[in-house]
Amino acid sequence: MNNLGEIKSHISAIGQTRQITNAMYLISASKMRSTIKKIDYNVKYMERLRSTMKDILLHTDDLSGYHYIRHSKDIKNTLVIVITGDKGMCGGYNNNVISLALEKFAQCNNHGLKVGVIGIVGEEYFINHGIKPDFIWRGVIQNPILYNARQIAARIIEEYNSGNVDDVHVVYTRYKNSVVQTAEALRILPIEIGDYDDVSIEYQYNAAMNFEPSPGSVFSRLVPQYLIALIFNMLVQSSTSEYAARMNSMQTSTSNADDMLDSLRFEYNRRRQLDITSEIAEIAATSITVSGNADD
Repeated sequence: MNNLGEIKSHISAIGQTRQITNAMYLISASKMRSTIKKIDYNVKYMERLRSTMKDILLHTDDLSGYHYIRHSKDIKNTLVIVITGDKGMCGGYNNNVISLALEKFAQCNNHGLKVGVIGIVGEEYFINHGIKPDFIWRGVIQNPILYNARQIAARIIEEYNSGNVDDVHVVYTRYKNSVVQTAEALRILPIEIGDYDDVSIEYQYNAAMNFEPSPGSVFSRLVPQYLIALIFNMLVQSSTSEYAARMNSMQTSTSNADDMLDSLRFEYNRRRQLDITSEIAEIAATSITVSGNADD
């Protein structure tokens, strides 16, 4: 920048950008705090539900009639659901999810692959790279609610029950704290007994438990509720992670803008001081010249 006008214009532009990034930081922080509450409530519900499901599995000798339990290692068709954001400007949040999803796709070369996408960013990426999603859910991630989780779970169960898919995975982002969010892939169907190794049993007993009409029927009724809670948890975790990533990104951008403003203001004041000094020197030189001419 050659003159004070250019520096002043640049300061104004960066100042306006800083206002935007700071506003986005405050909005993301507020939304992140509201979605964290949903995580806590849903986790408690899932703990109780998974404990009941493990209780049934441990006290049932024959699991052959359990529809949602894995009975064969042969996989013909896999459904991979990818949860991304609807917007950018959130650091590496979307890139991390998409990269993990592509790795998951590569593992399905030997059998059929179906792709489901939640989030505009993921939808546009896959379409632009020649991967046409089989299922698209729009308007979900910005406001994760149970209704949307039920709709997604219903479609998954329909595909699984009809035999169109026999393996279902979800790629999402797990929220750990406001600084750390990690992309993860989780198999949600079929269910394996090892999935409940981390679940503690509420009551320890050895007697046979009677389930009406049967343990298999009760378990089959619990699985859809479990899937709804699990998908809702993934939506909320991903949404919270997106807000946290955007909050951190906007905080960094605001901090960088502050540094640039400080540097430009320093440069502006330095140039201005030089101009003032130069003008004073010129006035002094002119005064001396005029004075000398007057003496002559």
